[in-house]
Amino acid sequence: MAKPDVSPRLSDTTTGKLSRLVRRICLLRELGDDDGAAALEENDLAALAQSHDGPPASRELLEAIFAAESERAAETALLAELIVARLTRVSSGREALVAAGHAPVPEAEPEVRPSGPPAIADLLDAMLAQDRRPRRRAHS
Repeated sequence: MAKPDVSPRLSDTTTGKLSRLVRRICLLRELGDDDGAAALEENDLAALAQSHDGPPASRELLEAIFAAESERAAETALLAELIVARLTRVSSGREALVAAGHAPVPEAEPEVRPSGPPAIADLLDAMLAQDRRPRRRAHS
């Protein structure tokens, strides 16, 4: 018969807060902002791990959260890169069709594109805009 776990546990709320904060730290690291990640880890994470009612977060728990969130951050960054590449191809292909006269030119205001890589929100907006456009059916 297994012994019941009598060790003090963190509340789900505290574990959720820790996970979200660790996720932010991992995303900052993935994006190359090691200073920002270090500041969150040294200040916010240390305070959160100790500030709640109950036992402090164990080292094992924090290591498990960091492992899971590091993997999620890496997958998120990879997905973002794939989406950027896909949107770039779709956009380039559409521009070529418009230039060749095979696609209608949308009557939209010109886009103001910031210099540098697009933000995730901009990529998602572009994907949603693509889905909203009416699609032509091929006639056989």
